[in-house]
Amino acid sequence: MDIINIEKALTASMAAILGLEVDKTIFRGSLPANKRDAIGILINAANRGNGPTSLAFTAQILGRYTSRDNALAMLDKIDTALPFYGDEIAGDGATARLSIIKIGSGGIYPTIHDGKNIYGLSFNLRISVM
Repeated sequence: MDIINIEKALTASMAAILGLEVDKTIFRGSLPANKRDAIGILINAANRGNGPTSLAFTAQILGRYTSRDNALAMLDKIDTALPFYGDEIAGDGATARLSIIKIGSGGIYPTIHDGKNIYGLSFNLRISVM
């Protein structure tokens, strides 16, 4: 299963887990520059190892919110929903099982976007595909 299909499946799984809509409130890859009150999820590293183990990746959720309360609420929603084990995904004629695990804790931070004060959200993940 290739990394592009895995990232697509990861986005769809997180959308279902969090009750979000793909390409409206959750995006594969980076969050579009014109979007607020949404998150982007991207695989940022592959770690396949040197043995016959599952595929492993690190990923990151990045969000941009106009309201600190909404950023905190999404942070809590992600933290509560994970870890997640078990979505069956398909791609390249194969099926596999996707697991999404937190790495440390997520956070929010004040920042400026398009000249306006907003709140960023960041959460690091480990993705396993077996």
